[in-house]
Amino acid sequence: MKRPYGSRTRRWRCASVDQLCYVPSRWPLRRHTGIAPVKRTYYGRCHCGAVRFEADIDLSLGTYKCNCSICTMNRFWPAIVKPGAFRLLAGESELTEYLFNTRKKRHLFCRHCGVRSFGIGQSLDGTVYGVNVMCLENLEVGELVTAPITYVDGRNDNWQSAPVETRHL
Repeated sequence: MKRPYGSRTRRWRCASVDQLCYVPSRWPLRRHTGIAPVKRTYYGRCHCGAVRFEADIDLSLGTYKCNCSICTMNRFWPAIVKPGAFRLLAGESELTEYLFNTRKKRHLFCRHCGVRSFGIGQSLDGTVYGVNVMCLENLEVGELVTAPITYVDGRNDNWQSAPVETRHL
């Protein structure tokens, strides 16, 4: 059987179907749900509505929770999208940027209500947007609870591994 992502893949038994699934080996370790990929346009905003955006997100690809200080304190729960899948509709002038540590990740907050609805960072594939799934207005609870979560150990700059404890995230 030919693997769809080439020779550098990991084999997984899907949680919801009795078949083997293949994911690229450079992806962090995650539980594969067997959910069929579906990209959908979600609309999001900060709490006060000054910052509004839309993003094309496939939640079957998963979401992330990180234990670094900023993500833990803000309870940031992003889905990752490419720049072409994110559109800021309003509020660019209402955003405040916070940089720390390596000063490479752009932590953006609404200057009125303080909500971090998205951030901009770098991955192996270039620039990515981390869209806070808790800021998506047309996201159903059922979609959220079935979306896979990848836990990353940002506190120790160990982005390819999960932290020892994740229950608090």
